Amino acid sequence: MLFPTLMGASRPANRPRQILLALGLSLAAAQSADAADCLSIAAPSAGSTYEIAVDTSTTVRTLQPEFFGFNVEWLEFQWSLWDSANQRVKPGLVDWLKAFPGAVYRYPGGTEANYFEWRKAIGDVATRQTQSPVTWTAPLVAKFGLVEYLDFVKSVGGKAWYVLNLYGTQAGELPSATTAAEAGAVAAYFRQQTFAGKPAILRYELGNELDRNPYLWAPTKYGAVATAAASAVANSDLSARMAAISQDYDAVLQKYGITQTAYNTYLGQTLKGQTTEFTSHRYYDGSPWALPVSHEVRQECYSIAGLTQGLGSAPVMWITENARSPEGTATDPFPQANWPQTENLSAAISISDMLIALSQIPAVQGTMTHALHALGALNAPWPLFHLDSAGNVVPSAVYWGMRTLRESMLGEVLATRVVSANQSGNPGGYDLRAVALADAQRTQFSVWLINRANASVRARLTLPALAGNTIFSGVTTLANSDPTINNYGGVTRISPSKTSLTLVFDANGQTYLNVPANAVMAVSMVKTIASTTPPPTTPTTPTTTTEPTPTPTEPATTTPTTPTSPKVRGQGKTKSR
Repeated sequence: MLFPTLMGASRPANRPRQILLALGLSLAAAQSADAADCLSIAAPSAGSTYEIAVDTSTTVRTLQPEFFGFNVEWLEFQWSLWDSANQRVKPGLVDWLKAFPGAVYRYPGGTEANYFEWRKAIGDVATRQTQSPVTWTAPLVAKFGLVEYLDFVKSVGGKAWYVLNLYGTQAGELPSATTAAEAGAVAAYFRQQTFAGKPAILRYELGNELDRNPYLWAPTKYGAVATAAASAVANSDLSARMAAISQDYDAVLQKYGITQTAYNTYLGQTLKGQTTEFTSHRYYDGSPWALPVSHEVRQECYSIAGLTQGLGSAPVMWITENARSPEGTATDPFPQANWPQTENLSAAISISDMLIALSQIPAVQGTMTHALHALGALNAPWPLFHLDSAGNVVPSAVYWGMRTLRESMLGEVLATRVVSANQSGNPGGYDLRAVALADAQRTQFSVWLINRANASVRARLTLPALAGNTIFSGVTTLANSDPTINNYGGVTRISPSKTSLTLVFDANGQTYLNVPANAVMAVSMVKTIASTTPPPTTPTTPTTTTEPTPTPTEPATTTPTTPTSPKVRGQGKTKSR
């Protein structure tokens, strides 16, 4: 059966489950043609060769700039990328992030948002009170507060996203009436800031991971608390738009006997008066605890199916945390020694793999890579940037992987079928994933690709719109023979290369691409030259050019010392699905 049912002899009877059953939430609708289409994207078809077949007449969906985004955990950002003495971000960061125009910046982050006291993050920094967003460090002042965040978003040409605190503080949970009142008050504050010229809040996210440990809220509780908060926000700002959480896996099955799909179906039905937009979190490729990309894509399809049943139509989905997890051990799901795996070349390939998959799911509006900070290898996992010895900001491999895709993004995603062998032994079952994009006029095309194998692969590309054409293409490649290579310590060991490539398409629209080992790759093509006779199918050898590196214009500053955080901060990020 495609989806698990609500029934199960071993599951305990309880009030939340009884409410769901009373609503008559059948899962039959989840087994729809749309769900099957979504699931087909999870992994390329298995084969012994590499094939990329593009239907240039079929647009799967359109992509907007907010497809790319970043999760900003305010504490880690403040420690590593905020210059408190000068009240600005570290020099160079803005220049690097301007490569993602229109990207979404999620603040104050994930788990930290559940304890964030916004009133202590406004006004004169010198008079702000301390707060405790986490248990592993002493209370501190939020110097990267609300106004500082909005100014930062404006400086990079991004869009603001705010996670509402629906829980309380480290001292304990607050009544829903209190969290709703605070949600309305912070929305009113942001509304005033918008009138003053600051960026508007794109979405208010209704809490963070309240369905799982340590909270384990039943869908009935979350639905009620989220409804109260959303109503309060709407009363303060009629233009405000909300996004509610969805459940990524069976987080409360043991406690309530409620499956992921049933949880989401209930939320869709309960919250559709407030929003049709939902969030999910995807962590993957951290064996044995975080499962392959293909598994997480299927889980996303299940979430969409459940929400669709509750809403009566497809939801808009935002992946507000998206990252590769470090590999664990039999006894430790999050060993500190493996934290660098979250930002090396292998991580860049994993995240690009996920982005390519999600770009083909029409419901997924945007993704936010976790996380925007630059703490050291032993201080925290998931640093999108690193700092060199002089305090200069240096991009990670993951940044470069994302930028490779973003620079070649076009507005329409084309129907793309991929066949792949699996030399790499990837548990997901493939080496190669790819998708083709185009402009509306079908004069510009690009192909996003990843190769997980430790050897280059030769892929046949079929693109009928270019049949009989010789195309001079630009290719950006992030690749290395060592998938563990990284830029920790602020030393640039890996960055993209740019090459030119002449692609000769035969009368059937076929040519070949050589994809290097361990690679994220983007091929950009413009239809300009037509052939009068069918050409051969072998492309010419690419000519290498130099990759220009953006140069920050501001002087470097000294990096403040950052305390080492215990591995408990990563708990909840490597979940057994």
